[in-house]
Amino acid sequence: MMMRNWFPQLRPVALLLAALPLIAACAADPAPAPVPALDPFPTASPPADPRPFAMGFSAVPGDLTAESHLALFHTAAAFGDAIMIQRAPPWPELLAGVQLSDDTRATIAHERSLLDQLGLDLLFAIDSFDLTDRARLTSGAPGSSFADPAVVDAYLRYVDLILEHYQPRWLALAVDMDQIARANPTDFASFEAAYRQAYARAKAQRPGIAVFATFQLEDLQGLLQWVAPHPPQWPLVQRLSDVLDLLAVSTFPSFVFPFVTEIPAEYFSRLRAFEKPLALVPVGYAAGSGRGGLTYGTESGQASFLRRVLAEAQAQQWELLVWFAPRDPAYASESPYDLVAQMGLHDIAGNPRAAWSEWVRAARQPWRPAASAAATVEPALPAARETDGQPPGGEPDA
Repeated sequence: MMMRNWFPQLRPVALLLAALPLIAACAADPAPAPVPALDPFPTASPPADPRPFAMGFSAVPGDLTAESHLALFHTAAAFGDAIMIQRAPPWPELLAGVQLSDDTRATIAHERSLLDQLGLDLLFAIDSFDLTDRARLTSGAPGSSFADPAVVDAYLRYVDLILEHYQPRWLALAVDMDQIARANPTDFASFEAAYRQAYARAKAQRPGIAVFATFQLEDLQGLLQWVAPHPPQWPLVQRLSDVLDLLAVSTFPSFVFPFVTEIPAEYFSRLRAFEKPLALVPVGYAAGSGRGGLTYGTESGQASFLRRVLAEAQAQQWELLVWFAPRDPAYASESPYDLVAQMGLHDIAGNPRAAWSEWVRAARQPWRPAASAAATVEPALPAARETDGQPPGGEPDA
């Protein structure tokens, strides 16, 4: 399958997350090549205490190949519990009377099969707005905004499709809600109404699922230098509080704090004021210099940051921690992707960084969701995953 050019000029993290549907369709082809292996678990005994939060990776493969896509799923299963798929609705296929395309059907079947085979839980994030301009819907939408009933109908059909075929444990009905609200001051009420309708629909069909929208933490606080100055948008979180089963934020502090010691001590703990289970989806910190040789993080800083995040997740009983990527994406060398090019826990050649041992140490702890977790699995939660040096399904893959 040919890979089309999907690299606009903004929002590097979201753009890389959007790569998966193209790769997944390719990965559905038969007889994929073997995937390379990551380093196995260390031989030391795992910590005795379970962790209350799930660990996973976002669907950012190391290369734009079917083999790398498969390796990503295997790595997520070997060194965690979950994977995050972020995707725009296939609008033309969601109209009344229209059938899903063969590629879409193949992608669903392939990914569902991988999830089942590897025992992975899923966070599915529906991203309806253009990645380069949150004022616009993604390509192919049957209208210009959620004020159009055709758009709302297609959106709700997609929610139904995801619930039926993917059966996610966590469902994000919107991505970067703070940016959507700021970019659509006149139309946001229409989207909020559709979001609330989708929330009620999802909870009625699967009461145990955690349903929410995500926010971009640095932008939510007005900290990003390349974004027009604006006040913090905390009131938006309060406005939507009744339809947020958990507080889910994407966060990349190295965009703002190139030295990990600069990150305020209360950077994440302040989110507890909203009295919601917390999820970082995804989180990342650069391990090297970025644009123009400027410092956007260091390898030791990345390890220190991950160690801090894991400790806070344990102490505060977070629900979900999704790291940006297990390996640096090889296709993220040009601007603006240089900002996220070194956020992997392995470098571009697959060599582990110092933060990898921190991740592995936590991944070896059994996951036992806290009693306050937003998501439950009917009829019962799965048994905690114990690892003895060999991950489920054989050698770990990269």
